[in-house]
Amino acid sequence: MKNINRAILEAHLLESKQYFRGCLLNAGCGDNTYEYLYKNTIERQVRFDWPLTQHGHSYIDAYGSVMELPFANESFDCILCTEVLEHVPEPLKTLKEFNRVLKKDGTLILTVPFLHQVHEHPHDYFRYTYYGLIYILKQADLNIVAMRARGELLAVTFFFIRKTFFRLLSRIIGSRLCSKLPWLLIDTFYLKIFRKKIFKLNPEQTSYTLGYTIVARKANE
Repeated sequence: MKNINRAILEAHLLESKQYFRGCLLNAGCGDNTYEYLYKNTIERQVRFDWPLTQHGHSYIDAYGSVMELPFANESFDCILCTEVLEHVPEPLKTLKEFNRVLKKDGTLILTVPFLHQVHEHPHDYFRYTYYGLIYILKQADLNIVAMRARGELLAVTFFFIRKTFFRLLSRIIGSRLCSKLPWLLIDTFYLKIFRKKIFKLNPEQTSYTLGYTIVARKANE
């Protein structure tokens, strides 16, 4: 069962399906989780990750650092980068690299967490606010086309209640049995009741959110 964070993120990516086209760079591809969302809309993809990834190596086409991409200028029509930028010690350098390898009018589809636990230790460096994202993308000459907040206070509350109970009960009955308990339907309840709302949230006015999905386009020189 998908948790609230993952379900909203996927819904926002699906909403952005029109921007997946041509040759795609999946920057920080991991387990290639979201390929099913775009595989029928692109011509080809390059799945890229760093050698020390904690997500396995089965799907990776090329290795390296997103801070120094091993690709020629204007190589890609679009870039997908999901939940990676918080793990990069030099995010502006990374975004400038994305700009460099994007073709004219190329598109970046970017997701970042906000209210989220520290993960993938010790490589978890940043959390980005709405205003921080606007600033850093502008510095990288990437123009924001759309931005979505990943839920609001209720989504954040449900997400962390679920995590708290899961952690506590896992110690008692084990994580496998715990994952089958019916109270996990809290995620499904939220998504069914508030699914339309997650597309209407104003990210500037959403102080509590699990993260953001941004579509940005390479600025014309």
